[in-house]
Amino acid sequence: MKKLLKIIAVLALVLVVAVLVLQLFLNRGLDPAIQKALPGASESLGLELGVGDASLNLFGGAIAVDDVSVGNPDCFAEPSAFTLNRTVMDVNLRALRKGVLEVSKASVLDSKLTLVRNQEGDFNFTEIQEALPTSNPAEPTEPAAVAETEAVAAPSEPFEMPKVQLNNLDFNMLLEFVDYKTTNPTPTRIGFDLSIDARNVTTFKTTPEAEWGTMAIKGSLRESPEDFAMDITAKLAPLVDLAKPSFTAEGNIVSINMQTLGNELTEEVGIASDSVDISLSLNVRDGAFVDGSKLVATLREAELAGDLKAKHDDVALPPQLSLTFPVSGTLARPMIYIQQAITVSILQNLANNPDYLLDNITVGGKSLRTRLGEALGGGENDGGSTNTASDAKLEEDVNDAIQKLGDLFK
Repeated sequence: MKKLLKIIAVLALVLVVAVLVLQLFLNRGLDPAIQKALPGASESLGLELGVGDASLNLFGGAIAVDDVSVGNPDCFAEPSAFTLNRTVMDVNLRALRKGVLEVSKASVLDSKLTLVRNQEGDFNFTEIQEALPTSNPAEPTEPAAVAETEAVAAPSEPFEMPKVQLNNLDFNMLLEFVDYKTTNPTPTRIGFDLSIDARNVTTFKTTPEAEWGTMAIKGSLRESPEDFAMDITAKLAPLVDLAKPSFTAEGNIVSINMQTLGNELTEEVGIASDSVDISLSLNVRDGAFVDGSKLVATLREAELAGDLKAKHDDVALPPQLSLTFPVSGTLARPMIYIQQAITVSILQNLANNPDYLLDNITVGGKSLRTRLGEALGGGENDGGSTNTASDAKLEEDVNDAIQKLGDLFK
């Protein structure tokens, strides 16, 4: 019995020493191993990769990585496409024995993602994506003789998501857009501070009625925090299939300065505005938008732009206008019918508040109420009729005022 106890004690001591040695290697040998592998990875991708420090604590289940960086291709002046100051994760080691990577808490601190457009108009992430290794197809060969009965290829096994449970995530990032294709002497820089607080996000169903995880997303422009202020709350179903997630999202993005988004968007939409507030209500099931999903844009000092302005230069919109954009389709192919939404929204506003729009939509420098009143032969205030205008002139003026409004909806 004593001999058996001695053997057990020796084995336990060996196990403890082995764990200590492994922990020592992970603390002191992990960094050299990573640093040794980085040059080969950098050469393979054509991008400068860097990791400052990495450690793994077997006893506490803590993983920490510091000073991660991904460089830009040589044709871009910005040195880095992505940097990460520090990330720390606390992992439940007991859950690993059940095949579940349970992250009790994760913090991603001071990360930065930089989108760059160079003077030639190329984007850095397009170049990075093309630099990623891909499988090279085999050289085509002469087709073999086709047998009378061909074997049917067995269907590939569906990809199964690893079981991950993220109990608590604290994430903050600076999203920066740097545009060198500009007429200004210095590149245009726009920074957006983004923070995400996530709870109970999983890739598997713990129970058939498992509660959905939650996410709070906040952000604003770094240069002026009161602009482009984002406040969105979301509920996320277990991510069993990344291509077909289910979630709901509610919130607002306020004080969007349209000039920062460029003229291309306003010309495509057909309406320009000094600033826009957007409220969203999205409901997605298995990657598809559910009826009722919508974006509501409130425009201040709105005016026609692009082709609409060219066609109807004498038509002015109300100082404030709300447009509702129903969202349908899928996440991969969302469908938003902009022109139709503008038409319906203006007509709804007219139905809900006809006096406001009749007084604020102008044609040829005069409100619709005035134009219709003049067409009917009366003044701006009474809208009455007189016998001074001929029937032909009355019909022409009425049709002209109505046609202007009708043409706007084509």
